[in-house]
Amino acid sequence: MAIVSPQEKKWRWRIFLIVWLTYFSYYFCRVNMSVVAAALYEDDPVGFGFTEAQMGNVFSTLTICYAIGQFVNGQLGDRFGSRNVVMVGILGSVVCNYLVGIMSQVSDDPDVVLGWITVLWGINGFFQSMGWSLMVKALAMWFPLDIRGKVMGWGGTCYQWGSAFGTAAAIFLAPTDDDTWRAAFYVPATYFLIIGIAWWFLFRNSPGSVGLPPVADHVLAEKTDAKEVQARTLKENLIATVTNKRILIVAFAFFFLDLNRYMFVNWVPSYLIARNEDNDDANLEDFKLAVKLGIHPVAGSIGAVFCGWASDRWFDGRRAPMVVIMLGINTVSSWLFSLADPTVIWLLIPIAASQEVRRGV
Repeated sequence: MAIVSPQEKKWRWRIFLIVWLTYFSYYFCRVNMSVVAAALYEDDPVGFGFTEAQMGNVFSTLTICYAIGQFVNGQLGDRFGSRNVVMVGILGSVVCNYLVGIMSQVSDDPDVVLGWITVLWGINGFFQSMGWSLMVKALAMWFPLDIRGKVMGWGGTCYQWGSAFGTAAAIFLAPTDDDTWRAAFYVPATYFLIIGIAWWFLFRNSPGSVGLPPVADHVLAEKTDAKEVQARTLKENLIATVTNKRILIVAFAFFFLDLNRYMFVNWVPSYLIARNEDNDDANLEDFKLAVKLGIHPVAGSIGAVFCGWASDRWFDGRRAPMVVIMLGINTVSSWLFSLADPTVIWLLIPIAASQEVRRGV
């Protein structure tokens, strides 16, 4: 292992902490809508009469725009640097969250309000996609391959805890029995703006930008690859991405991984109710809340840290073996969940935990 100077250690800690805090904060302006939705449904006295299907379209719009943004914004990050693109994402998401609250008051027509919310939440998804891929690039530029698994493992806990704390904050700010739900957009947006200011002043794209030598596996990359990326057009970069077999394999695996994840987190209560009509809905809601606020960050963080450490320790930095192992655990736990008694919540929780542990890869 190369000797690291005190200045390098100081900068690595600084970069890790600001990256962790910034992406943790991204979730405060993303998960709030799922909580506020409860105040907007048709059976709520302060709502607009929206149906679950209509709110589902709002969530889908964010997801689709997020996917499109991931496809584009990674290329922009290579061209303009993580610091600039992440800052644009923060500012864009902040504005969208403010506007959701503001534009929901421009008309008494629920269809007009729904239209504004849908469009703004889709745009928010695009700006939200300026976070994760650029964070991964940032950490890769600052940490060498021999410890990158451990660093990414600890770094991966940010979205676990960001989702949990973002959801908890929205629940506190948007009680469903009064008309204060807009605070769940205004307050997180203000907090996120403050974090954005900290990001701008504390983050730097690479060691070279502060006069430090690049990490060993980036010495040639910073001299040659950067020039090649600058020389290529955005279209050429996109073609190079979608024709890379390794990237396609990872994308294919991650597609089904998240398909399982969101199915599990969002639809398990409905699945359990369908299996047992006598089941207590209140218990199922408690179970769903436990998954989001407890199981997700705790088990997910354990998985992230363990997989990062294990891939460095046992597989010399190769991630594929750990991916295969954790996806195998995911398959078994999914099968066990389908067999479990839906009335035995204490049995469902550890199975759910094993579902989240595999997210560490």
